[in-house]
Amino acid sequence: MLNEKFLNIEFTDLIDIETIQRFQDSFSDATGVASVITKPDGTPITKPSNFCSLCLLIRKTKKGLSNCYNSDAVIGRQNQEGPIYQKCLSGGLWDGGASISVDGKHIANWLIGQVLNKDSDEKRILKYAKEIGADENEFKNELQKVTRMPLEQFKKVVNSLFIFANELSDKAYQNLQLKIHQEHLEILVKEKTEELEAAIEELRATNEELHDKSEIINKQNQSLKTTLNELKEAQAQLIQSEKMASLGILTAGVAHEINNPLNYIMGAYVGLNKIHSQKSYQDNSETLSVLIDSLKTGVDRAANIVTGLNYFSRNSKSLNEDCEIHSIIDNCLTMLHNQTKHRISVKKDYCDSEILITGNSGKLHQVFLNVLSNAVQAIHQKGEITIGTKTTHDNIEVTVKDNGEGISSENLKKITDPFFTTKQPGKGTGLGLSICYNIIKEHKGELSFKSKLGKGTTVIISLSKTT
Repeated sequence: MLNEKFLNIEFTDLIDIETIQRFQDSFSDATGVASVITKPDGTPITKPSNFCSLCLLIRKTKKGLSNCYNSDAVIGRQNQEGPIYQKCLSGGLWDGGASISVDGKHIANWLIGQVLNKDSDEKRILKYAKEIGADENEFKNELQKVTRMPLEQFKKVVNSLFIFANELSDKAYQNLQLKIHQEHLEILVKEKTEELEAAIEELRATNEELHDKSEIINKQNQSLKTTLNELKEAQAQLIQSEKMASLGILTAGVAHEINNPLNYIMGAYVGLNKIHSQKSYQDNSETLSVLIDSLKTGVDRAANIVTGLNYFSRNSKSLNEDCEIHSIIDNCLTMLHNQTKHRISVKKDYCDSEILITGNSGKLHQVFLNVLSNAVQAIHQKGEITIGTKTTHDNIEVTVKDNGEGISSENLKKITDPFFTTKQPGKGTGLGLSICYNIIKEHKGELSFKSKLGKGTTVIISLSKTT
């Protein structure tokens, strides 16, 4: 269930209204039905699309508007089994609806309809004008303009609506998870920033008294400042870039990996502070050297992690970059290390020489991160992933093989289709492999799969050395 902090989350907090308005308008134009997205109580969120003039006339009356809101709330009630379609509780036209939920919380209704069919009781509808105080002649004229549609056709439209509403629910859940991950990352970076700034300040004070060691300490101090700035830049990129949706689930792992070099730095600081407080510089010259080496080790490891992060934040459209495939794969494995260690053995069967191709480094990072992440998720307990590379004169081939749960032959044909996924709602959009497929095609390559249920999956990526 939802975190207590997000219990009052609303549809407009998770979905861009301008985008969904365009999508809603297009849906109405394509199907010929009226459409609107409302709050669970029936209050409109979006502007109505293709609303018939009869319903606008009904909503001009106080009673008619109240009945419409009540009807919208009933038709859009939360229902995971399928869409709801019935006659409107206000005007009597046929309406349909599907609920939009996030982690069990009903946040919106998507309602369509305002159509008649041959079974509609038009006499009863005309009597409704008098009940709500509407002009009966105007009411009769507007009724003739209402869209006619066979009930079976309308049911098909409602079923399509249910599919779209479920996709919106998944999208809302992902956006909520991204908000949570971003908030956690901001807190983590803020805490680590404060710790590093405190360590820098104390080291600066120590430098003033350690004149004979000032040059060495100043170099380490500058390295710490550089690392801090790179971490801040990485944070800004994570929050602002759309690619961070794919990195959201890795936030905890990245934080853990950063903690290791920070422990080196903090341990060295504690040792230096102790020697300084005892004024025992000459007696501990060897220890000082070890502590300074620890500072350098910590800084180098932190810098390597930040460098890996920067690759994922690149937004270049160029296909003329030098891309070293082994380095790209190793960067992705670094990002996934916290998910694989102690659980999954990663074997590298690389060819002897480096593999350098021309392409887009950021996009290739996205491909290999997605493929490796899928392999990790396919292994529920302990397992093994083998990564192999080989090269010919003009092409390279990378294979990623896991011994996870595997994919059925039926699903194997569809895994690169947009929105197709076998994961639980909220665990994936079904766009990852579709995007990877297009990126590989853009690089004049091929993406193929071999898999059997219970036997694991092999992904084969073939790339041209020049695009």
